[in-house]
Amino acid sequence: MNALEINEVDEHIFNITNLEDYRPVFRDKRVRDDFNLGLKKIKENRTFQKIYDNYMEP
Repeated sequence: MNALEINEVDEHIFNITNLEDYRPVFRDKRVRDDFNLGLKKIKENRTFQKIYDNYMEP
């Protein structure tokens, strides 16, 4: 095969992506717990809302 030949590709769909479903995946419980604690803190002090509003403004 030379550099200009293109082989066919079989595409396999493993899952259906929901673009509105944002969930981090943690393999380590400690990292997960630290993330959740930090998220709780920024929600309590309204930093989360400020970040969210910044990205949602037109």
